[in-house]
Order: sequence, then structure tokens, then C-alpha cells
Amino acid sequence: MRQTEHLLIESASRLGVGFKTPWNGVGKSVEGLSTAAEAMRKAKLDWRVAKDPTYFIQKTDGKPKLEEVPGRFAIVRQDTQECLGSVGAVYTAFQNSEAFKFFDAIVGEGRAIYDSAGTFQGGRKVWISAKLNPEDFRPNRSLGLGHFIVLTNTFDGKGCIKMLSLARQFFCMNQITGKSVRISIPHFPNLREKVEAAREALGIVTKEMRDLEECLKEIREIKMSDAQVKDFAYMIGETDYERNLIPTLFREGIGCEGKTRMDALNAVTQMTTHHMRVRGDETVRAEKLLNGVIEGRGAKMQQRAMAFLTGGDL
Repeated sequence: MRQTEHLLIESASRLGVGFKTPWNGVGKSVEGLSTAAEAMRKAKLDWRVAKDPTYFIQKTDGKPKLEEVPGRFAIVRQDTQECLGSVGAVYTAFQNSEAFKFFDAIVGEGRAIYDSAGTFQGGRKVWISAKLNPEDFRPNRSLGLGHFIVLTNTFDGKGCIKMLSLARQFFCMNQITGKSVRISIPHFPNLREKVEAAREALGIVTKEMRDLEECLKEIREIKMSDAQVKDFAYMIGETDYERNLIPTLFREGIGCEGKTRMDALNAVTQMTTHHMRVRGDETVRAEKLLNGVIEGRGAKMQQRAMAFLTGGDL
């Protein structure tokens, strides 16, 4: 056996050992809290931001002079004085204690419960997850999935509050990104309007998650040959490492039997959730992997995999 293949199998065999929750060590548990503001406090995310003017140094007659940049502002985290982003005059920053308040009504109706909260890149993106009521998915409990809403708020001037769907496989803590439902919650001044937008978005996300479960039930009945898995890995993976790892996880990954298209999907979700090559220490790597599954390269790879696996013959 080649050394590279041995290391891949050894890596796959360690899956599931030392897993941390929630979300594999990223974020803090806020389970049982009824408001997003309480969740932010428990997760130590109740710091505030300020919108400060931006300045540049202009030299006049050889003497430096501080001048304000017209129409440009810095979003500054007040507890650390770190600049999180550069924005225009019309940008309105939502404080963490206020950004997700509209979702409290959904939790109060029993349709979801807050699960965990965290941040990426020093606070440039803040997120909170809520687990959907399992009663809405009773027929398919055998799939071993938890269904979540993830709400994100950014301070880098590149986005707004978003709601998206994510499923978690409890037997291996893999994250499965849904069919790219990305619903932006408008910055309505009226809380009631935000709540109505959240209810509408939740209905769309719930339907999307049910559709995902139907797809998963279908693909776990479809066999795959070794040649098909190899072709699949070549289509999905973007590096030799990824193309070699997918067949290994198909055979050796947690919950995989090396038989069906569901095993192939599990291989991709395990790779994107745990094994993508990203730089940084353990905490930074965990953040990058989760962010990638939410809306980065990991999410795009999973969506390509689902399209291939549910699209007929490989």
C-alpha cells in the first residue's frame, strides 16, 4: 500500500474521535435560551460596534495633515478597537444584541430553539443557529439528521442579515448544506415586518429541508461501483488530495459502507466538514471549515455532489 493511501485511510479511521460540539468546537452552546440577546450574552458576543469616520494623511507644504475621507466609515468593534470593515454613508450596523431579535418570535412559537452562536474572523461575521422542531420531520427520523437554521450578520460592509438551511448528521457531526437557499432578511425598521419575513423564509427553508431528505432516501438505494466512485471523485475534487480522499472516505468513513450514492455524499460531507486543507491553528481551522460549509468552497462542493448524485447516471 502506498504511504499516501495509508495516511488517508488512517485519517478516515480517526473520524469521530474527539469531536466537539456544538459545530465541532466552533461557537458556544446557547440551548434553552428564549431570546437572541440572551444567547449573545452567553456566547460573549454582546459587544458593540461603532461607525467611525475614516481619515487619511495629506501632505501640504511638506507637513502631514489628517483629512477625513468623504462618505467612507470604519466599523469598529468597541471592546477590541479592531476595524471590522469599511462602509459607505448609508450603511446601518445592526448590533449583535439586536440583529437576530426578529427570530425570537419563531422560537416563541415553538418552531425552533436556539442551539449555538459564534463568530468568524474576529467578529466580521456573527452567527446563531436554531434547531428546527423535529416534529416537522417525523416521517424521516431514520435518516439521523438534525435540521437547523443559521442566521448570520456581517460587519464588513459586504452583506446583511441572512437565513440559510443546514442539516447535521448526528452519527458523524457532518454538516450538509441544502439546495443553496439564501434568504436575506431586509433591514425593515418595523419589527413586525421582520417577523413576517422570517416566517415566510422559514416556510421556504422547511420545504427545502424536506426535499433534501427525499433526495437522501433515494440515493441511499442506488449502488455505486468502484469505477463510478473514482469518476465521481474526479468530478467533485479539485486537488489530488481531495480526489484520493473521497474514495477512501466512501469505504472507510464513519457511517459509510462503500456501497451507495449516500456513501459518496457522506464522503464529501465528511471531507468538507473535517478534512479540507485550510491553514491556521485548531480554532481557526474549525472556523474556516464551518464557514466553508455554510457559504464557501465546501458548500459549493456539496452542491455539485448532490447535483451529480441525484441527476441520474454518473
